[in-house]
Amino acid sequence: MKKCSVCKTIKSFEDFGKDKHNKNGYRSSCRECNRLYRISIKEERKIYQAKQYLNNKEEYKIKHKEWRTKNPEKVKEGAKRNIKNRARYNKKMRLTRKAKVFELYGNKCANIECGDTRQEVLTIDHINNDGYIQRKIHKVGNQFYSWIIKNKPIDLQLLCYNCNMTKAHTGKYPSKRTE
Repeated sequence: MKKCSVCKTIKSFEDFGKDKHNKNGYRSSCRECNRLYRISIKEERKIYQAKQYLNNKEEYKIKHKEWRTKNPEKVKEGAKRNIKNRARYNKKMRLTRKAKVFELYGNKCANIECGDTRQEVLTIDHINNDGYIQRKIHKVGNQFYSWIIKNKPIDLQLLCYNCNMTKAHTGKYPSKRTE
């Protein structure tokens, strides 16, 4: 059992972090007090570190460059990790923007006879069949979804894939099948 130097409560050794510099091998304050302390100084630390960087920018850049040349494996590993994280982030953002676009256009197929609401089959249709022009300007995916959210064009609509393909090939929507 050991007494915490901050909260003054007696706790078991498991509640203290290890410290080889102390006689008994444990920190003088308990894990909970250490956690609360780290939280309390978080903002101060950020401000201090930002000032340090601004005051010693060139020194930091030199140290960073030296580290990168000494540790090419770690740099390569970090780049791979960043690529994976970026891909994950881009996919998440694309799906978020796509959901917003679908919400703007009613979350269902514009063909009155169809009305499909499954997001996995819904697509954006250019009412005037000028999609090739917009793809040259806005590309596809994130850029296109961002542009739609920002501009809310009226010459677009949501169609299910079936209605979109039928419209593309025949020029009209498919009608309900009677069996």
